[in-house]
Amino acid sequence: MTATQQPAPFKLPLGEMLSEAMMLPVHHAPAVARLSWRWGLVLAGVTGLMYRTLDDAQLLAMQKGDSFGPAGLNLLSLLIGLVVGASVAVGWHRLLLMGEAVHTGSYWRADDTVWRYIAVAGAMLLATLPFLTTVYLLASGAPEAIVAGDPAKVSSEDAFRLGVLMLALMVSLPAAVVLTTRWSLVLPARAIDVTDFGFGDSWKATRGHFWRLFVGSLICYMPALAIGVLAGGLIGSEPSVWRFIAANMIAAFVGLVTSVFPLGFLSLAYKKLVEAA
Repeated sequence: MTATQQPAPFKLPLGEMLSEAMMLPVHHAPAVARLSWRWGLVLAGVTGLMYRTLDDAQLLAMQKGDSFGPAGLNLLSLLIGLVVGASVAVGWHRLLLMGEAVHTGSYWRADDTVWRYIAVAGAMLLATLPFLTTVYLLASGAPEAIVAGDPAKVSSEDAFRLGVLMLALMVSLPAAVVLTTRWSLVLPARAIDVTDFGFGDSWKATRGHFWRLFVGSLICYMPALAIGVLAGGLIGSEPSVWRFIAANMIAAFVGLVTSVFPLGFLSLAYKKLVEAA
């Protein structure tokens, strides 16, 4: 008798998915414009207003990389981006997974579906807060001796604090990456009103696929990075409060519009790991 050959375990076709995810916004360009242009302008305007509440010295320090800015401002910026981006995300997921067309000139949505999506995204944001807090403390509380390039003058107390923060970073970074990646399939599920698919279900569905999901999502953020660098170059690098504010407004708009690339990849992953199963 011959032993029954076990089928090879399914693996996400990363290259195929990336190629499709990059082309989806091109194929659906009018829908992407309708979904995002007005929300993008809202987010850019709110971003500009928030930065304008800071004094010029703070803004110039942030532009030079000497400061991350107030923690409250950074957290508020994350929350506003999450809320504003949810409408775009829900519309895009529904188009790709349900064929729900976007016919209107602009897409405004703030119903229960969007709020359920925000709740899931907010829980994922909470999972990253230990990492984000650690990075902020490291950046804003670096001893002057290290900033000046003379670590030999760092006091024992500062060295201990840095050691604790580095240890926290080593723990919080992989935890944030793993949790948000393994939970990510709940987002497209909520967008199409599948409410009985939770974090545990996403964890099971993504077993054995973590690295492909993580690398694929990371690559899909490259368009936003490329356009952001290009926009920054056009604005110039000379110290200027208004240039810095304009650069952040452009980054907010571009970040929202190009979010369709990683969101599209996530929709494809949901199709293959959840709907196909």
